[in-house]
Amino acid sequence: MSKTFILFMFLYLMLGIHAISASNNESLTISGHVSPINDILVEDLGLKAGIPGETLRANQGIQIVKFKLSNNSPRGFYVNFSSANQGFLISETNAEDSVAYTVSTALDVQPFNATMGTAEPAPLQHVSLKEDVKLIFGTNVTQATNHRAYVLSIDLASAAKNPQTRYRDDVTITIHDL
Repeated sequence: MSKTFILFMFLYLMLGIHAISASNNESLTISGHVSPINDILVEDLGLKAGIPGETLRANQGIQIVKFKLSNNSPRGFYVNFSSANQGFLISETNAEDSVAYTVSTALDVQPFNATMGTAEPAPLQHVSLKEDVKLIFGTNVTQATNHRAYVLSIDLASAAKNPQTRYRDDVTITIHDL
């Protein structure tokens, strides 16, 4: 029996890998999609392009980002939010013109293949991004979080000063194991 055949049978029986091909020169190729333990898909809803000042009113939630999470680490994971401007929207025409904001998270419309993990946290509610903020999906996970969809919204304490300009910030969203 060749080494290739033995390796093929081991992979087939133990790992359930079916996309395998072997050639006569003792090499083995494994193809197919292997999901990473952490996965995040982020959709910008206009923050990069800038939010028109006329739409930035006080105490009015504005959806700025949608994100979808997948993770199967038994130790749990966290999603980190950071702001390039420490929680301020900056006018594109005047760097001195800024508006402080807070962020909140909420569930979005769930895709058909979404699975809620066992350690899903309460949503963020009106949290400043002066410093990085973490949404922590606890420890001792027995069921993975897969394709869970969320939306990140901003709220302003006061309206934008200039309705004719656009305001923006660079918000970075990352996912990490605990």
